[in-house]
Amino acid sequence: GSIEGLKLIKESGCNISAKGSDGKTPLHSAAQGGHLPVLQLLHSWDEDMQVTDANGRTPFDWTKSKGHTECTVFLKQSMPIDHRIKALIKEDDEQGLRLLHSEKKWVKMDMVVDGLKAPDGNTWHFSALALAANGNQLGVMDLLIQLGAKVDEEREWHILPSIQAAGAGFIEGLKLLKENGCNLSAKD
Repeated sequence: GSIEGLKLIKESGCNISAKGSDGKTPLHSAAQGGHLPVLQLLHSWDEDMQVTDANGRTPFDWTKSKGHTECTVFLKQSMPIDHRIKALIKEDDEQGLRLLHSEKKWVKMDMVVDGLKAPDGNTWHFSALALAANGNQLGVMDLLIQLGAKVDEEREWHILPSIQAAGAGFIEGLKLLKENGCNLSAKD
């Protein structure tokens, strides 16, 4: 990754965010190749670090799959908080979640960390607890509850953790929710 070449391209007026036929941007290419200085430069230019290619992969997905640890750490740290939480949950990283919470970077336990567009145009929202329930991650669920996550969300367009656990066939998750006061007869 040539920093000077990239700067010249940008200075000439080229669209640094342009996607190729595979949906990849220069950001994806830098991530795939493990070019940390290029990722840092593109981040400093406010490029969308969550941009997806034609296969739905983000630059973070590419660095992680290619084993570029320094790039993966940088991209994770540059993510908006909801994306960082989602990535930590998917990695089943209780320690990372605890650290993020202790640093006061994430205190609203029922914040939306993912969304699903329904055919009717509405977006259904997932809390961190619902996402962990969907992923059969008992330890993460327990941690989130300890940190104050609500087991019954009563807001419109939110997917309940109990619905996610049941849909995943996650009996231990349902038991944990019930033990913590979840109304298992609640409706989405």
